[in-house]
Amino acid sequence: MTAIETRLEPASSVGILVTPGADSDAWLSKARAFQQQSADPIVQISMSVDEALMMGVDDWLVVLTEAPNTRPEFRADQARDLSRLFSQCAERGGNCKVFGEGADVASVRIAEAALIRDSQAPIGPTHGPLQSLAVFRADAPATPIDVALLRMNDRRLVPGAPLATFDLTGRPEVLVWGPHITLPPGKWRLSIGFEVDRAASAQSLAFEWGDLDGHERHEVSLGRAGRYDIVLDRDWDVAKIAELRVSAAHAVFAGCLRVISVLIGRAPTEQPQAALNQL
Repeated sequence: MTAIETRLEPASSVGILVTPGADSDAWLSKARAFQQQSADPIVQISMSVDEALMMGVDDWLVVLTEAPNTRPEFRADQARDLSRLFSQCAERGGNCKVFGEGADVASVRIAEAALIRDSQAPIGPTHGPLQSLAVFRADAPATPIDVALLRMNDRRLVPGAPLATFDLTGRPEVLVWGPHITLPPGKWRLSIGFEVDRAASAQSLAFEWGDLDGHERHEVSLGRAGRYDIVLDRDWDVAKIAELRVSAAHAVFAGCLRVISVLIGRAPTEQPQAALNQL
């Protein structure tokens, strides 16, 4: 078994978080070999986000092992859990890097090759909910949020229509919400791309952006069918779980709305804004 080579920038300590999975024992062996041969930086190892958060380490290598089960929501739950560590690292000025594609029998070999080849430019998830963790990169533009991180009102989904198409008919009710990832302090911008038909364009729609304790609410009446983009800013004073909500603001007799895209990124330094644009 090849040990992980030390290719990290100088630091007081670095952490290796090995996610539980089918090949986690092999990765723990590699991590311990890396730990033994590294005098500077000091290496700490964990298999739990809760434990990692208590270690006082700012820079983490997160190893995605082969998924221990195949639940569709598993990677989404994992992304939400890891966002707590990514958020803490971002708040402290540290880095979190993800290795391995996960859910792949070759994940150990892929991640090992990336570590040995170039630890400063590691591979990361190229698809699925874990790619949304790119939002924590200091230089990241607005990051697309994977649909798996959004929760949808199944009762309002239109059968046979594209994903995230909702029938507005009925009482006021939240249609889609999420992603429930933890964001560090700062100004964060949400952008939602959506489409409405003629009936829905005559209705009042509500868009909310905030955390589990409170939201900024904005109601819009569009007047015509088409595609739109709404941008909402929110200032986080401490790290909190982020939540957006899209709903019909009042009872509706007819109309369909489709959520096309959700992006989250750092907001500019100017005053928070809410802007609606027709595409």
